[in-house]
Amino acid sequence: MEPASGDILPTGAHPVARWCRETPRAIAVIENDVSYSYSMLAMNIVQTAKILAAAGLRQGMIVGIECHVQYLHLVLILACEILGATHAALLDDDVAGDSELVARCDFLCTETRNDHVSKCPRVLQLSREFVQEMLAVGVQGDDLALLERGYPATDLVRIGRTSGTTGRPKFVGYARRSLKNIVDILPYMLKFDDIPRLPKIPKKPLAKRSDRDSTGRMIRAGFLDSESRRDLTELAQDGSAAHRLARRANALVLLDGGMSCEAIAKVLLVDDDSIRTWYRLYEEDGIEGLASFGYEGGACRLSVEQQDKLKAWVTETLPRTTREVGAWIEKDCGIGYQGRSGLIALLHRLGMEHRKPKAVSRKLDPEKQAAFIKKYEDLLNHLDADEAVLFADAVHPTHAVRPVGCWAPKDTPIAVPQTSGRQRLNIHGAIDLETGKTRMLEVATVDAISTIMLLMAIEAMYPGKRLIHLFLDNARYHHAKLVQAWLAKPGCRIKLHFVPAYCPHLDSIERLWGLMHKHITHNRCYEKFADFSDAILTFLREEVPRNWHIYCDEVSDNFRIISPKDFRILA
Repeated sequence: MEPASGDILPTGAHPVARWCRETPRAIAVIENDVSYSYSMLAMNIVQTAKILAAAGLRQGMIVGIECHVQYLHLVLILACEILGATHAALLDDDVAGDSELVARCDFLCTETRNDHVSKCPRVLQLSREFVQEMLAVGVQGDDLALLERGYPATDLVRIGRTSGTTGRPKFVGYARRSLKNIVDILPYMLKFDDIPRLPKIPKKPLAKRSDRDSTGRMIRAGFLDSESRRDLTELAQDGSAAHRLARRANALVLLDGGMSCEAIAKVLLVDDDSIRTWYRLYEEDGIEGLASFGYEGGACRLSVEQQDKLKAWVTETLPRTTREVGAWIEKDCGIGYQGRSGLIALLHRLGMEHRKPKAVSRKLDPEKQAAFIKKYEDLLNHLDADEAVLFADAVHPTHAVRPVGCWAPKDTPIAVPQTSGRQRLNIHGAIDLETGKTRMLEVATVDAISTIMLLMAIEAMYPGKRLIHLFLDNARYHHAKLVQAWLAKPGCRIKLHFVPAYCPHLDSIERLWGLMHKHITHNRCYEKFADFSDAILTFLREEVPRNWHIYCDEVSDNFRIISPKDFRILA
């Protein structure tokens, strides 16, 4: 219905804030089957005004609005009005068809993306995320003053009607003189100053709904044959069946028995339209139709060709963040992704993962690794009872906490304290993978002298062993002349074996150092260096041998060959 010119009152200050305080739960707008109270309307208006102001909307600007949801269209108009957009231009659904009007706008709120949008200096894209944000944040008490202030909008008119509960005249929507109404209105309009109160509008009694399907045909009892009724009854009584499927089957059995859709809906605590929908699904596809819940998901926004192009680009460039991926998609495909979750799901569907590169030495020799593993396994297979095998190395843990990731409450920030000192603990040690025995020496400096001291301690650990095989890395102090001279003395029972260069993965004691940091330094702070040293040495000397049955799988000799050819080496 078009408003008559004599029944139109130009807008002034907003009464929404007063109504929000007096009758916050009263219904302000009804669109389809959804109602919005005055408190909800005020909340949405203020939040939207803040978003528009942050996007650059200022007093006196001409605003173009294109939104298919009528309630949101109304909220945008009211938000523009309290910001002083006195000549808001309400556009038709097709923005592209009114390019001349778009060109006159200073600010544009639109759901579409086209060439005409670029003619406006400021554009706010009404994405799905924007709508959710606009409706999700509550209004503060002080914000109501923004509504009460108001601005005149000479090109807008208010359309009012009485409240269904109090009879008080209240506005329901806005319209522009030259356009159709935004919302459906009653066949009369009010001037708020002239009519302080109207009688209540009597509600029409709702007509009783008949038991008809979606096409209007009457649903009559006895539509199931005996076999179908028996199958549905068994399905409804089956405790292992999905609850929703059993409920649907139960509804059809009751419907076949002569109960009405309304009665069944009361029994099952659902609405009667659901009963009719289940009946239609069964009529069309049988039990398979009842078992379908419509969780097929949405289609990808990129075409197959665009997905292949994206996959090739990611494979070639290896972008570090989803921000780079989203920028490339928007630039090359013209499609904008508003959040990280959609991009992450897209990349996963394309077989991509966010991975951290491994540090791999360029000097790795697979042949030398294979020869070492073969020699080591051959040694173990022919090891006599009076022989032992150990791995030795040095480690230098620093008196500092090592922050690592952990699970924590989402809203709780976590931190670890740091120590002021940078002292280091020098440990030269060895471990027997068969028994878990360790020999750990705390030394001032790791050198040839500390190596000889470690060799002497190992011999003392195994007085009854004829030969002790000791595997070490290629540190210079392990090859020192003093060490070679000590090994050459008569009666020496230790034989050294050297791990291939640049192959810490073939030295099992390196795994022991990692286990030590995991239990001692990860997210743990020791105020004093003495406490730090004591915790590490106690773990290596006592904890590991005592609980070797727990730690043996983490400190093992399960060696593997690493070749640079197995990786894509990043420059």
